[in-house]
Amino acid sequence: MLITRRPEIQGNLAELQSAFQKFDLLSTEQSRLAGEVAKIAQQEAELLRDESLSEVTATKRLIETRARADVLRARAKAAGERVTEQQSFVLEVGSTVRRNFAHAAHQILQTRQVRIRQTFDALLAPQLETGLMFTNDELAKVSRPFREAMQFLNAVRVNGTMNSEQELDALRKLPRIWFDRLKVFVDIESQVQLNG
Repeated sequence: MLITRRPEIQGNLAELQSAFQKFDLLSTEQSRLAGEVAKIAQQEAELLRDESLSEVTATKRLIETRARADVLRARAKAAGERVTEQQSFVLEVGSTVRRNFAHAAHQILQTRQVRIRQTFDALLAPQLETGLMFTNDELAKVSRPFREAMQFLNAVRVNGTMNSEQELDALRKLPRIWFDRLKVFVDIESQVQLNG
Protein backbone atom coordinates (compact mmCIF):
# COMPACT_ATOMS: atom_id res chain seq x y z
CA MET A 1 0.00 0.00 0.00
CA LEU A 2 2.86 2.39 0.77
CA ILE A 3 4.57 1.64 -2.52
CA THR A 4 1.46 2.69 -4.45
CA ARG A 5 1.64 6.16 -2.82
CA ARG A 6 5.12 6.84 -4.19
CA PRO A 7 3.97 7.84 -7.71
CA GLU A 8 1.37 10.18 -6.19
CA ILE A 9 4.00 11.80 -4.00
CA GLN A 10 6.40 12.02 -6.96
CA GLY A 11 3.67 13.82 -8.91
CA ASN A 12 3.17 16.21 -5.98
CA LEU A 13 6.90 16.91 -5.89
CA ALA A 14 6.98 17.63 -9.63
CA GLU A 15 4.02 19.99 -9.26
CA LEU A 16 5.72 21.73 -6.34
CA GLN A 17 8.94 22.14 -8.31
CA SER A 18 7.02 23.60 -11.25
CA ALA A 19 5.15 25.98 -8.94
CA PHE A 20 8.46 27.14 -7.43
CA GLN A 21 9.94 27.73 -10.90
CA LYS A 22 7.01 29.97 -11.85
CA PHE A 23 7.22 31.70 -8.44
CA ASP A 24 10.93 32.37 -8.97
CA LEU A 25 10.34 33.79 -12.48
CA LEU A 26 7.59 36.06 -11.22
CA SER A 27 9.72 37.18 -8.26
CA THR A 28 12.60 38.00 -10.61
CA GLU A 29 10.27 40.08 -12.79
CA GLN A 30 8.87 41.84 -9.72
CA SER A 31 12.40 42.70 -8.56
CA ARG A 32 13.33 43.97 -12.03
CA LEU A 33 10.26 46.21 -12.17
CA ALA A 34 10.89 47.49 -8.64
CA GLY A 35 14.41 48.42 -9.73
CA GLU A 36 13.04 50.21 -12.80
CA VAL A 37 10.55 52.13 -10.64
CA ALA A 38 13.36 53.25 -8.33
CA LYS A 39 15.51 54.23 -11.30
CA ILE A 40 12.74 56.28 -12.94
CA ALA A 41 11.99 58.03 -9.63
CA GLN A 42 15.66 59.01 -9.44
CA GLN A 43 15.58 60.25 -13.03
CA GLU A 44 12.52 62.36 -12.23
CA ALA A 45 14.24 63.92 -9.22
CA GLU A 46 17.37 64.65 -11.25
CA LEU A 47 15.28 66.16 -14.03
CA LEU A 48 13.55 68.51 -11.60
CA ARG A 49 16.94 69.64 -10.21
CA ASP A 50 18.53 70.14 -13.64
CA GLU A 51 18.53 73.90 -14.24
CA SER A 52 20.49 73.61 -17.46
CA LEU A 53 17.37 72.53 -19.38
CA SER A 54 14.90 75.00 -20.78
CA GLU A 55 11.45 74.93 -19.21
CA VAL A 56 9.93 73.52 -22.40
CA THR A 57 12.51 70.72 -22.64
CA ALA A 58 12.30 69.96 -18.92
CA THR A 59 8.48 69.88 -19.05
CA LYS A 60 8.48 67.57 -22.07
CA ARG A 61 10.96 65.17 -20.46
CA LEU A 62 9.15 65.32 -17.13
CA ILE A 63 5.83 64.38 -18.75
CA GLU A 64 7.49 61.43 -20.52
CA THR A 65 9.30 60.36 -17.34
CA ARG A 66 6.18 60.54 -15.20
CA ALA A 67 4.13 58.67 -17.81
CA ARG A 68 6.80 55.96 -17.93
CA ALA A 69 6.89 55.92 -14.11
CA ASP A 70 3.11 55.43 -13.99
CA VAL A 71 3.35 52.49 -16.42
CA LEU A 72 6.21 50.92 -14.46
CA ARG A 73 4.41 51.35 -11.11
CA ALA A 74 1.27 49.74 -12.51
CA ARG A 75 3.28 46.84 -13.91
CA ALA A 76 5.23 46.47 -10.65
CA LYS A 77 1.97 46.38 -8.70
CA ALA A 78 0.53 43.74 -11.05
CA ALA A 79 3.75 41.73 -10.78
CA GLY A 80 3.50 41.89 -6.98
CA GLU A 81 -0.06 40.60 -7.14
CA ARG A 82 1.02 37.72 -9.40
CA VAL A 83 3.84 36.85 -6.98
CA THR A 84 1.40 36.85 -4.07
CA GLU A 85 -1.02 34.60 -5.99
CA GLN A 86 1.77 32.23 -6.97
CA GLN A 87 3.08 32.15 -3.41
CA SER A 88 -0.38 31.12 -2.24
CA PHE A 89 -0.43 28.40 -4.89
CA VAL A 90 3.02 27.13 -3.84
CA LEU A 91 1.90 27.00 -0.22
CA GLU A 92 -1.28 25.15 -1.23
CA VAL A 93 0.70 22.57 -3.23
CA GLY A 94 3.15 22.34 -0.34
CA SER A 95 0.28 21.63 2.02
CA THR A 96 -0.79 18.75 -0.22
CA VAL A 97 2.79 17.46 -0.31
CA ARG A 98 3.02 17.58 3.49
CA ARG A 99 -0.37 15.91 3.87
CA ASN A 100 0.58 13.03 1.55
CA PHE A 101 3.92 12.55 3.27
CA ALA A 102 2.19 12.62 6.66
CA HIS A 103 -0.34 10.05 5.46
CA ALA A 104 2.45 7.75 4.26
CA ALA A 105 4.41 8.32 7.48
CA HIS A 106 1.31 7.48 9.52
CA GLN A 107 0.88 4.25 7.56
CA ILE A 108 4.49 3.33 8.26
CA LEU A 109 4.03 4.15 11.93
CA GLN A 110 0.93 1.99 12.23
CA THR A 111 2.51 -0.87 10.31
CA ARG A 112 5.56 -0.83 12.55
CA GLN A 113 3.53 -0.57 15.74
CA VAL A 114 1.40 -3.57 14.81
CA ARG A 115 4.39 -5.64 13.69
CA ILE A 116 6.46 -4.85 16.78
CA ARG A 117 3.53 -5.47 19.13
CA GLN A 118 2.91 -8.81 17.45
CA THR A 119 6.58 -9.66 17.93
CA PHE A 120 6.37 -8.81 21.64
CA ASP A 121 3.10 -10.76 21.90
CA ALA A 122 4.91 -13.78 20.46
CA LEU A 123 7.89 -13.36 22.81
CA LEU A 124 6.27 -12.24 26.06
CA ALA A 125 3.29 -13.47 27.97
CA PRO A 126 0.34 -11.06 28.40
CA GLN A 127 0.76 -8.32 31.01
CA LEU A 128 -1.55 -10.08 33.47
CA GLU A 129 0.70 -13.15 33.51
CA THR A 130 4.04 -11.34 33.65
CA GLY A 131 3.02 -8.67 36.14
CA LEU A 132 4.99 -6.05 34.19
CA MET A 133 3.99 -2.40 34.57
CA PHE A 134 3.65 -1.90 30.81
CA THR A 135 1.86 -3.53 27.91
CA ASN A 136 3.38 -4.92 24.76
CA ASP A 137 1.80 -2.02 22.87
CA GLU A 138 3.61 0.44 25.16
CA LEU A 139 6.85 -1.44 24.53
CA ALA A 140 6.25 -1.21 20.79
CA LYS A 141 5.83 2.57 21.08
CA VAL A 142 9.24 3.03 22.70
CA SER A 143 11.06 0.76 20.25
CA ARG A 144 13.62 2.26 17.92
CA PRO A 145 11.77 1.42 14.65
CA PHE A 146 8.57 3.02 15.98
CA ARG A 147 10.40 6.13 17.22
CA GLU A 148 12.17 6.53 13.86
CA ALA A 149 8.81 6.46 12.09
CA MET A 150 7.37 8.91 14.64
CA GLN A 151 10.27 11.32 14.05
CA PHE A 152 9.62 11.14 10.31
CA LEU A 153 5.92 11.82 10.86
CA ASN A 154 6.73 14.81 13.08
CA ALA A 155 9.18 16.15 10.49
CA VAL A 156 6.64 16.17 7.66
CA ARG A 157 3.74 17.59 9.65
CA VAL A 158 2.89 21.28 9.33
CA ASN A 159 4.74 23.38 11.87
CA GLY A 160 2.23 25.98 13.06
CA THR A 161 4.96 28.36 14.22
CA MET A 162 6.37 28.99 10.73
CA ASN A 163 5.47 32.08 8.73
CA SER A 164 5.01 31.99 4.94
CA GLU A 165 8.66 32.75 4.19
CA GLN A 166 9.89 29.99 6.51
CA GLU A 167 7.40 27.54 5.03
CA LEU A 168 8.51 28.43 1.49
CA ASP A 169 12.13 27.88 2.50
CA ALA A 170 11.24 24.53 4.09
CA LEU A 171 9.22 23.43 1.06
CA ARG A 172 12.08 24.38 -1.24
CA LYS A 173 14.57 22.13 0.60
CA LEU A 174 12.88 19.38 2.60
CA PRO A 175 10.47 17.40 0.34
CA ARG A 176 13.29 15.70 -1.60
CA ILE A 177 14.93 14.71 1.70
CA TRP A 178 11.58 13.40 2.92
CA PHE A 179 11.10 11.44 -0.29
CA ASP A 180 14.52 9.79 0.04
CA ARG A 181 13.71 8.91 3.66
CA LEU A 182 10.30 7.56 2.62
CA LYS A 183 11.97 5.29 0.04
CA VAL A 184 14.17 3.84 2.80
CA PHE A 185 11.14 3.20 5.01
CA VAL A 186 9.21 1.61 2.15
CA ASP A 187 12.15 -0.61 1.22
CA ILE A 188 12.56 -1.75 4.84
CA GLU A 189 8.85 -2.46 5.22
CA SER A 190 8.77 -4.34 1.91
CA GLN A 191 11.71 -6.50 2.97
CA VAL A 192 10.12 -7.24 6.35
CA GLN A 193 6.87 -8.26 4.65
CA LEU A 194 8.75 -10.53 2.22
CA ASN A 195 10.73 -12.15 5.04
CA GLY A 196 7.78 -12.28 7.46
